[in-house]
Amino acid sequence: MTLTNVLVGIAVLALLALVGLASVATIGIMRLTTSQSAAGSSTGMMWGPGGQMGGYGTMMGPGLMGPGMMGPGSGASTDVATLSLENSEAALESYLTSLGDDNLVLKEVMVFSNHAYAQVEERSSGIGAFEVLIDSATLAVTPEPGPNMMWNLKYGPMASMGMGGGGYPDASAQMPVSAEEAVRAAQSYLEVYEPGTAADEHADPFYGYYTVHILKDGRTEGMLSVNGYTRQVLLHTWHGDFVEMTESDHS
Repeated sequence: MTLTNVLVGIAVLALLALVGLASVATIGIMRLTTSQSAAGSSTGMMWGPGGQMGGYGTMMGPGLMGPGMMGPGSGASTDVATLSLENSEAALESYLTSLGDDNLVLKEVMVFSNHAYAQVEERSSGIGAFEVLIDSATLAVTPEPGPNMMWNLKYGPMASMGMGGGGYPDASAQMPVSAEEAVRAAQSYLEVYEPGTAADEHADPFYGYYTVHILKDGRTEGMLSVNGYTRQVLLHTWHGDFVEMTESDHS
């Protein structure tokens, strides 16, 4: 074997080692993010208004996305003894107070078997601001993963880091995909991936996407989101079994 071949072999091994380290680091970051969300960490992830919880993004271009392709799974917490609509709402109101923005109000709370979920909207516009999860054991409030962090043009994390662009205009309630089109996209997705379920006729608008309830036998079972620019659909796979919900009217 010549010296040249030896040097080439060493270079290849070094490159493979670097790729392996990068992969390990990426996996480590993903696991940290997931564990923080599941544990309900209240530090470092509680972004607020004004671009501190904003952003945008798409995955794999337009079209349908199958289940299980995004999100932390079903979640780690399963103790619902301390979780109810009442204490979930109390935790959320405390969270909103800490943000110091009177324009942000609680719209909807849904309790699942592993955590609670809530939508926060802008009082002035009636447009959804962001979505959060409430840990069932600690009642800590954290940003919901998935569309809330990838597609939110106004309150998502990438917008706060100056990473706007990506073909998207400035944050606006007006999107190329209408609410009706979003519902149809959701229904098409469910017919393929979740047969026996149906999309609710109402789509909740956010800055960059819509969130739609999933119904089974006329009863809410979960939800999915539809990108307001690409019609891309993403199922919220991290919720457990639906328990109960409530909505607030701030009109």
